[in-house]
Formats: sequence, structure tokens, C-alpha cells
Amino acid sequence: MVIGGFLSKKCVLPSGGEWESAFSDEATESWTQQCSGREVWAPIVAVVGERLLRVHAFIDESKRGEYALCAVTVAAGDLTALRRQMNALRPPGHTRIHMTGVGKKLAPKIVSDVARLEATSRIYLMSSRKVNERQARDATLAAAVRDLTQMPVTNLVIESCDQDHEDNRIIRGELGGAAPFRYTHDRPSNPLLWIPDVHAWAWGRGGSMRAKIAHRITVVRV
Repeated sequence: MVIGGFLSKKCVLPSGGEWESAFSDEATESWTQQCSGREVWAPIVAVVGERLLRVHAFIDESKRGEYALCAVTVAAGDLTALRRQMNALRPPGHTRIHMTGVGKKLAPKIVSDVARLEATSRIYLMSSRKVNERQARDATLAAAVRDLTQMPVTNLVIESCDQDHEDNRIIRGELGGAAPFRYTHDRPSNPLLWIPDVHAWAWGRGGSMRAKIAHRITVVRV
């Protein structure tokens, strides 16, 4: 399996039943009809042989000097294992992993273990000196959504806060009425939302923490 965050790769797409079963979601139906049995340049996140996998995305923000919005992408088939692995990393007595509250002793292990998981991300950065936080979130979220439309994403989950309504407005503005994937907000207790928290925190921390996980992250300045 090759996992590459927001990667373009030339591949030969299979025709017939195998291709149709790989893309059974309505969100990918039109792509299937257009590309089946032809050689194309396809944005991918996961390839197993000649079959593309459906992908889920998870978004969280971080504020450390400059605004960062982290979009993690994972193969749909890895969701159950990733939930289990993230729950196993949750510190005793904590209801979730939130890196600002983890502590210096546990942080290196959590970052190292998350870096070994099959999850890649893009971190969208914007200087908070130029705009306020809401404007930075609007710009970085819009950029992330545009990139996700170039991938076989079927589901996007954003960590819920007091800005969900504005987030939805930005997403609708980018996608219009016919969104190519489902999108929703979920509570911070969702273990898969802990992954972008770890990625963004480790990158913002810099030094050895960033080095542990840098191979999983692509940085985009907005």
C-alpha cells in the first residue's frame, strides 16, 4: 500500500466490476464513469495494486504564533484500526488526546506512535498578524476543501466548536450544492480527530517533535 497525502500518480484504472466495487459511493460515481478502463493522471491517497481506496478526512486547528489548520487523510479501510490505536495512546484519566494537556513525559511517545500510523496530512498555515483568526480559518479551510475535492474523499469530519455555522458557509461556497463528499462536525471525543491535533501540535512545536512526524506532513502557506 502506498499512502501519499495529496499525491498525483499515473496509473492504469481497471474496467468492469473491480473498478465499480472500488468506487461504490455516489460521490465517486461520475469519476468512475469518466475514467473506467483508461490511463489517466489521478489524484490519489491510497493505492493497492490497481485499485484506489476511498478516503476519509479529519480537520482540526492549532494556534501557535500563526494559524494552522490540519487536514489528515486516511484510507476508509483503516478507520477501525486507527480508532483503536488512538484510544490506546490516550493518557490515563484523560477523555481524549489534546496535546496541549498531555505533558512533557508522554508527548514524545504519542508523537512517535502517531507518526507510525497510516495517516498523512496537509497543514495550512497563515500568519495571524495579517488577519484575525476567523479570517485565517476561512482561508485555510477553503484551501483544504479545494484540495480534498481532488482526492477520492467520501467523508470529511471537522472538530466542532462555536464556529460550525461559519465553517459550513465556507464549505458550501467552495463546493456549491453538489458536494463530492459528505461533511460534518463532530465532538473532540472522536479519536480520529486526535490525529490532526497531534500532527499540528508536533509541527508547531518544532525541533525533535517536528522531526519525528515530518515525513507524514506537507505544509501549505495560504
